[in-house]
Amino acid sequence: MSPAGTRLAYQLRGSPATLWVYDVTTGQSNQVDNVRGVHFLTFSRDGTRLLYTDEQDLSDPRKSFVLRLMDFNAGSLTTIATNVRTASISPDGRYIAYEKLGFGGFRNPDDDQQRGFDPGLVLFNIEQNTAKLLYNSYLSTSSFTNLNLSFSGNSRFLSFASAKAGIVTNDSNGNTDVFLYDSATEALKLVSANNRGDAANEASLQPIVSYNGKSIVFESVASDLVENDQNNSSDIFTYSIPVQDSDADGMDDGDELLTFGSLEHSGDEDSDNDGASDWAELQAGTNPNGEGSFLGLNAKQGMGGTGTIQWQSIPGRTYQLQTKSSLDSVEWNDFGMPIVAVATTTSTSFNPVNQTGVYRIVLR
Repeated sequence: MSPAGTRLAYQLRGSPATLWVYDVTTGQSNQVDNVRGVHFLTFSRDGTRLLYTDEQDLSDPRKSFVLRLMDFNAGSLTTIATNVRTASISPDGRYIAYEKLGFGGFRNPDDDQQRGFDPGLVLFNIEQNTAKLLYNSYLSTSSFTNLNLSFSGNSRFLSFASAKAGIVTNDSNGNTDVFLYDSATEALKLVSANNRGDAANEASLQPIVSYNGKSIVFESVASDLVENDQNNSSDIFTYSIPVQDSDADGMDDGDELLTFGSLEHSGDEDSDNDGASDWAELQAGTNPNGEGSFLGLNAKQGMGGTGTIQWQSIPGRTYQLQTKSSLDSVEWNDFGMPIVAVATTTSTSFNPVNQTGVYRIVLR
């Protein structure tokens, strides 16, 4: 099911089997593909793109799984790569991360979908039709099972676990470790490191990066990631992704590069002329280059004297609705409890008869 609940993908058994998508709005089902066995079936957040791998010629290890992307807006089905083990699409539908396997650990010159890369972890930009190899596994015998690919909401960060040795210079423990790739700065970093900066003394896996790109949660059996970890058991750890602001303008360098392509913006500009500064929009998680994307309120009155206040939100961020009796009033008062967003749109109920006044939303 797509995150918004608008589409449902399913496979029908047969010879051949078929992949279908049911449109909840129209009540119609449409066939997407003839398949053998679908894996890693994932929708983009808005449900406009569907990513999956399909079993193909299982007698040929080089072509065992084909990675395909269905774009419902364009009405196109595209083969992204062959010989793929794991894959994931970013929530905004702009990137695909997948593990590309080589035949027996060697280059596969007969594979026209390899896009010139050795086997390894690939980040594919859907809009630009370009691919970047984050690391290669050429001649490697390490296992890459359970990569646990996880994107942040804006596609900037990709976290994954890998047993490949030497992905970064301080990865020398021979265990599965957790890594973070920053697409804005193109930096690849070891997350499961101890306070000396060395790789942990045991395996770390199952990373999940938060939607707002502020932190990573992962599991580890290592005993040297924090002090006094003496339970000799697997634990859950959190890692705060550091913020770098080299030009001291209040905007994270990576967010600035990802949004504007340079560090020349001061944050005071209003690039989309929507009344909110670029700095304020980056803080709110809205798009400084999109006129219709800003932190604002939309009030609706429903049946029975009830009303709803709604706003754009970032999952994981905390919002506080505030009110005052009139525009001339100076003091703002909290309306209800702080709300932690779980979706890209958040709302709360109010009584437009008994709770009249001026309302605003603030970030906590």
